[in-house]
Amino acid sequence: MTDFSQPGIVNVLDYGMVPGPDGDGVSNAMALQAAIDYAQDFSNPNGSIVLIPSFYDSSYMEYGDYNIETPPDWPAAINIPNGTGYTAGPLLICGTGQGTGLRMLTPSSTLFNVVAESDVTFQDLTVTDASEGETTDGTAFSVTASVGSSEGITLFRITLIDFPQAVVVGSHVDLLNMLQCTISYDDNYASDLGCTAVSISGTQTNIAQCVLSYVGSNSESFGVSIGGCAYPKVTDTQVTGFETGIQIKRTGGMNAVGPSFSGINVQAMGSCVQFLAGVYDACFVDCTFQPTPASLPPDVAGISIVGSDGDENQDFDTIRFTSCTVVGYGLYGLEINIGQNIQVNGGSFSGNGTAGIAILGDAAEIQITGANCIGTCASTGTTQDYGIYVTAGQDIQLVGVNCSGNGASGIEIDGVSLTSVQDVRIIGSICENSVLGGSLQAYGISVYGASGVLIDGCTLTGNTAFAAYLSFVENVTVTASDLDSAESGAKGVFVGGSTDLPTTYVFIRGCNGAQLGGYSDFLAVVGNVSHLEVTDCAGYNDQQAILANSVTAPSGTFSGITVNGYYGPTAFYLAATGATVTIDSQSTHLSSGGFTLAPGETGQISGGSVTHFLMVGK
Repeated sequence: MTDFSQPGIVNVLDYGMVPGPDGDGVSNAMALQAAIDYAQDFSNPNGSIVLIPSFYDSSYMEYGDYNIETPPDWPAAINIPNGTGYTAGPLLICGTGQGTGLRMLTPSSTLFNVVAESDVTFQDLTVTDASEGETTDGTAFSVTASVGSSEGITLFRITLIDFPQAVVVGSHVDLLNMLQCTISYDDNYASDLGCTAVSISGTQTNIAQCVLSYVGSNSESFGVSIGGCAYPKVTDTQVTGFETGIQIKRTGGMNAVGPSFSGINVQAMGSCVQFLAGVYDACFVDCTFQPTPASLPPDVAGISIVGSDGDENQDFDTIRFTSCTVVGYGLYGLEINIGQNIQVNGGSFSGNGTAGIAILGDAAEIQITGANCIGTCASTGTTQDYGIYVTAGQDIQLVGVNCSGNGASGIEIDGVSLTSVQDVRIIGSICENSVLGGSLQAYGISVYGASGVLIDGCTLTGNTAFAAYLSFVENVTVTASDLDSAESGAKGVFVGGSTDLPTTYVFIRGCNGAQLGGYSDFLAVVGNVSHLEVTDCAGYNDQQAILANSVTAPSGTFSGITVNGYYGPTAFYLAATGATVTIDSQSTHLSSGGFTLAPGETGQISGGSVTHFLMVGK
């Protein structure tokens, strides 16, 4: 018997496999199949080993591959099990090092077709598709299972080269493990052919410490495609060079449930992660996403939750990103177009083209906490326009984010109607101007076309135009925020509206603008604005601005707004005889003295003889 052969170890050379260029592909396939069949029928409860020894030429000390071709009328080159009646004892099919190579010569075929009940482990093999890119459906490992009967498959230290579909995990396959595997597509792979390194439709697939790489520019190249599965897991893995790094979607009416990614690094020609319809409970922790270094920043999003054309049920629920980095994309770092309960916890979304994070569609219950969305990224030299950009959505919480040093606004809300963006809470966030030497950010927070917005406890200092810009809004409160700016000509809060696009119910409470140079720099009001109040704000309410000082009183009803555009509480003092003073149409029964008007209250002085009128802002 050949070296290594002993009970429980089946050497393929004993069954006629011939390595090197002289090996006939069909004969080798039949020999390998016979060796596997014998090992599976060995009935050893502890399992059997099928050994594929490395081969070298004695003159040149070069390793040689085993040619493999699919025999006529076979569904695949190697079928495990090959028929029925075999036991499900553990089976190890292994080489003796990296030099053990298999070359698949048959295009549009499968090398290993494995039924997961077989409980097979493949180890230390290098497998190459040598059909030279003739088709898009050659497969190295195809794993299938029937309902409720899967035992699992393991690929350990396997290298796969140039297979259009390298690993395909079918539905009902439970506990497929890929550990320390490499899947690559080199310069010899046809650039006009698409590929998918790993396609998962099973349950609890585990990919760990693997490298998936592609060299080319095909728009149909995917690193990992997850569809119609349950709880796949990818950890400590590199996915580089594909057009789409990871795609997650519904397949065959089955949703993708519970995909989990940890410590992965994805570099893509297009999007690193693309969500199509039907994704639930997806989790990304400590992951990095960026364009392939050799490519220009693509005009797409690094991570896109966009839905799928033609799928009526566009459902996404519970997608979490924790301590992730997306940098260097020409459009957005993270794009959210649809879904609910989407969470971003920490991480960095800087140096992208338009925005670090964009909420653009029919999304709800978005929570972004502690994310870094500053404009400039030192590694790319790019300054994005906005830290966070919102055009639609509701129930959005932005807590403790840093959106400083962007090209236009730290946080930009830009809806087409008052109902476009609803119920937004921006709490404890920093939207300053100068970060890493940048000095472009005009607005800390800009809100247009939104209702129900709270800006609470935010630092909005140093912006070149306004700390906060509010136009065509309703029910907006700015409270306990720092609005100061050392920039020449910069102001605190802009509030504007027009006849067609009015602004109503804006409340500015307890903010600091003490360094803005007076109440007129604190607040600018333009156009159709109603129910605007400013109270308890340093730099506005503490200025004691003299709004009127005259020997005549205002005619009709008056307030600080009508007298001198002052939107806080006021006090007025009247010296008159025979006059009647009313507040909100209620007579004070006084002709002279001191009076206070709260925001929204109006006074009126009628009759008598007025000798002096003084109004002061409070």
